[in-house]
Amino acid sequence: MNALQFGQKAKEHFESIMPGNITHGWEKYVATDGENCLLVRSDYKPEPGQMVFLCSIRNGIACAELYRTGKAKEVVRAA
Repeated sequence: MNALQFGQKAKEHFESIMPGNITHGWEKYVATDGENCLLVRSDYKPEPGQMVFLCSIRNGIACAELYRTGKAKEVVRAA
């Protein structure tokens, strides 16, 4: 999966939990691994393979912006 597909998954999750009467200003951070989604705080450190999106609704339109990605751990090898 690429970042666009991850973002679509996060946006779908955001829309499923969004109150119906909100049209502007509601924001949540959504972490996803492409299959599962989780609401997180802004300081959440994603695991490798996860991405965090800032999902919000503006003028009645939901959007997802890439906020943070999980990085692979660096392996240090002795010479």
